[in-house]
Amino acid sequence: MTILENILSSSNLHGTNSVHAKAWLEKNGVPTNRDESWKYTNPSKFLSGKSNAPTVTIPNELKDLSPYCLYLDKNGVDQSQSKLPEGITIEDSKSSINVTDFTSALGSLFEKNRFLIKIANKTKPSHPLVIIHQDELAPSIEIQVGQFAEVDVLEVFNPDLNNESTTYANTDVKVEAGAHFQLTKTVVGGDQQIHIAKTTATLDKDANADFFIFAAGSKLTRQELVADINQSGAHVNAHGLFALRGDQHADQFITLNHNAAHTTSDQLFKMILDDQSRGVFTGKLEIAKDAQKVDASQLNKNVVLSKKAHVDTRPQLLVHADDVKCAHGATVGQLSPEELFYLRSRGLNQSKAQKILCHAFASDAVLRIKSKTIGNWVSALLYENFEQFALEKFEA
Repeated sequence: MTILENILSSSNLHGTNSVHAKAWLEKNGVPTNRDESWKYTNPSKFLSGKSNAPTVTIPNELKDLSPYCLYLDKNGVDQSQSKLPEGITIEDSKSSINVTDFTSALGSLFEKNRFLIKIANKTKPSHPLVIIHQDELAPSIEIQVGQFAEVDVLEVFNPDLNNESTTYANTDVKVEAGAHFQLTKTVVGGDQQIHIAKTTATLDKDANADFFIFAAGSKLTRQELVADINQSGAHVNAHGLFALRGDQHADQFITLNHNAAHTTSDQLFKMILDDQSRGVFTGKLEIAKDAQKVDASQLNKNVVLSKKAHVDTRPQLLVHADDVKCAHGATVGQLSPEELFYLRSRGLNQSKAQKILCHAFASDAVLRIKSKTIGNWVSALLYENFEQFALEKFEA
């Protein structure tokens, strides 16, 4: 059987979205690196087409991170463990989606549940809401953030350390006028795990949305973010960090559409790569014809710790307006010899100096997370899943 046949045979259709997804896949098939959006990541190299839900490991530290947790599994919401803050509710979603690409098709094909998380106007919980996936047959999630609400959400995908498994996840966010919303996703996988996910967002007037992705460990991680900045005063932060080693492959694809004047955005995405790993970054900024006075910046920075590690980076601008302020750039390099020399001149040995620079490079991205609780969680994941191995290598 082909990969596509395996994908289709592994699914059990659950409603209209799954039927639409199957039709899209039958028509368009599995993308190759001839497809522009998959130019540096050929999914056929990684996918078998079989879909196996992993047996995830949930650390105790995660359970104690916040009093507000939402536990999801293949059967839906685990009510016995879940607790939502006042002003936040969850219900089954009846919405249908327009399947337009491979990633959303996979998520819709395998979704057994689709949930709508409603955040009422002016809701401001004292702690983040933590969404914990107890298996990786992830339900699709819609999040509706009411006017002037201020909410931090951490969505956690945990590892199966022993088995081959796949995750296809869709998240759709609507941020209404004046709301502030932060969504942080952490994807920690096992050596045989594949994670392919897409987040879409729309922003109304004066809305603010912060998106952060941290990924480490999986054989393949593909993350897509598409944000439509639709009304004046809206702002998007799209930040993230991939920490890769071994033969891991990770691909971040960001599209920010400025559809209105007086909107702003900021992108900072970092990758740190060791061994034979490969990282891919595509960041697209499109400014609509009448979207004057837009201020948007985009930066991708990468450090390679091994001669065999590889980075492909594509910062892109498509500007149709004539009164905008836009900047984009990308860097790929090793740890700075000048910075190493400076630290050594202050009495540090080579190993200690390398440790400090490696940590500082990664931590700069993590500091973009506004919630201290979530930032500390990501910092701990960074150490457990990458830094301790890199630092041991420096000492060898």
